[in-house]
Parts: sequence; structure tokens; C-alpha cells
Amino acid sequence: GQIQTNTGVITGRTVTIYADEGAELTNSTSVLQLENSDMTIYDATITCPNTNTRGISSSDTTTSTRLTLDNVLIRGCRFGLSLGTGTLMMRHSTVTGSAAANILSNNGTAALAIEDSLISDAGTGIDVAGGSLSLVRSRIINNSQTGVLVDGGAGISATARILNNFFSRNGNNSDGFGAIFLRDVSVGSRVDFNSFASNIASSANVGAGINCIGSLVARNNILWGNVPQQVAGTCTHAFSNIGPIGPLGGTNMNMDPMFVDAVNGDLHLALGSPLLGKADPTTDLSDLAARDIDGEQRSSPTDIGADEVP
Repeated sequence: GQIQTNTGVITGRTVTIYADEGAELTNSTSVLQLENSDMTIYDATITCPNTNTRGISSSDTTTSTRLTLDNVLIRGCRFGLSLGTGTLMMRHSTVTGSAAANILSNNGTAALAIEDSLISDAGTGIDVAGGSLSLVRSRIINNSQTGVLVDGGAGISATARILNNFFSRNGNNSDGFGAIFLRDVSVGSRVDFNSFASNIASSANVGAGINCIGSLVARNNILWGNVPQQVAGTCTHAFSNIGPIGPLGGTNMNMDPMFVDAVNGDLHLALGSPLLGKADPTTDLSDLAARDIDGEQRSSPTDIGADEVP
């Protein structure tokens, strides 16, 4: 059934919601607003009544708010998640259909960890200014302006760890920034083992796959068939497959990756792909890099891109 949350404001509480299949939370403003609270939600659907409202928001100025989502669907909002500070742990969840951004964190200190999730059909999929983003084994699909934006400029510090994800059909040809836009992310950031296809940027100066300003070295990624170009900016790329037209030299390749169905966003590699076993042999395969987009264990020599073919 449907639960009307009335004011939806939760202050200074620890709350856990175990929802039955099909249970839905809704409200006329923010469905849930957290202040200095610890909330865990399992198996719920959060529906905004229109695209001027927020799904779950947190605007407190402390770092004490913690939000954990497991198998949660958030849909039809202006911002699906709008987080000031604190921490987010999101697993096996979907945020979709937000008019502005599916996930927004612009206060400079929030720590976001997203695993095995779908971020789709928004203006911007994930918009982070400062703080940290860990994005692992997820699908970022069909966001009309940008898939993921992480900004560490203007005196704020941002760390991005983006590994083992599919990026498909993000951006547009009028004001889009494609799949990923990174600016001045901190030491310790990683953009490794991702697959990009059919993303679009509005300018020939913008990389529709990875647009990155700074000194990051992105490794072991597939960037294929993004328009008008695959990468741009001052970051560098190693042991990556970039094409059909892309920067070559060094350890980068330019070969058809043999995606299973790039047009429809299936960026798994077919048997016989020339990218099998071609990733950087010195890459750290522990922690976030240990398993591919399907949760399968990587072993050296591992495959380039998000999919490790068994």
C-alpha cells in the first residue's frame, strides 16, 4: 500500500524501515527530510508526486546524518536524493526520472557510496561538489545532460572512485557533457574498469566518454562510439581502448571491443573480444576493483572494461 509521510521530517532519530513488496512512501514536498539522523530503508518505493519535490533530503550542517538504502526505488522527483552532509550507502537500488539530478550533493563534505545500482533518465545522474563519491558495479544510463559530475575545484576537495560501471546514452548535442565530467579530483581518485558507449557531448572540446580536468590517470576503460569524441581535458589514459577515433600511443588500444549490444546499453564483452586479458598487469585488483559489474571475481591478467569474461 501507500504511506503518506505528512511532514516527513526526521530529527535526531535512528529509524529502520522494512517495507513489504510494493510498499510506497510519498509526500507533497520532500518525502523524507533527515536532520542529524540515522535511517535505513529496505525494499521500499519512494515516489514524488511531481518533479518539483525531493525524494530524500538532508540539509544539516553536521556530518552525523547517515542514510542506508537497500533495494529501494526512488522515482519522479526533482532531486531523488539531495544530501547536504553526512554519509550515503546505497546498494541494489534505482534512482530514476528526476528532472534535475537523481543524486545531488553540493555541500562539499558528504561521503557517497553507491554499489550495484541503476542511475537513469534524469537531467544529471549524479552531481557531486566536494566530498567523496564511490561508484561501483552500477549502470548510469540515459541521463539527458551528464551521467556523473564530480567537482573538486574552487577551493573544495573531492575524491572520485569510479570502477566497474556501464555508461550509456548520457548527454545530448546541445548542452550535454556526456558520461563523466571530473574537475580537480584529489589524489587517491580512480576511474578504472568502466565501459562507455553511445554517450553524447555538445561540443567538440568535450569528451563524451570522459571529460577530465586535472592530473588523474584513468586506466583499463573502454571508450567506444561516443560522440563527438571519446575523451578530453588534461587527464591521461592508460591501458584503455579508445575509438574508433581516439588518442593512441603508449599502452592504449583502438580495436572494436565487441560489445554484446551497445545500442541497447549491454556493454558486456563477447567471447573473442580483443580486450580480454589486456588490462594493466600491475593494476591493484583488491577492494573496489576486485569484482566486475556482475560481481564476478577478477584475476590477472584481467580484461579491459567493466566486464570480466569468465
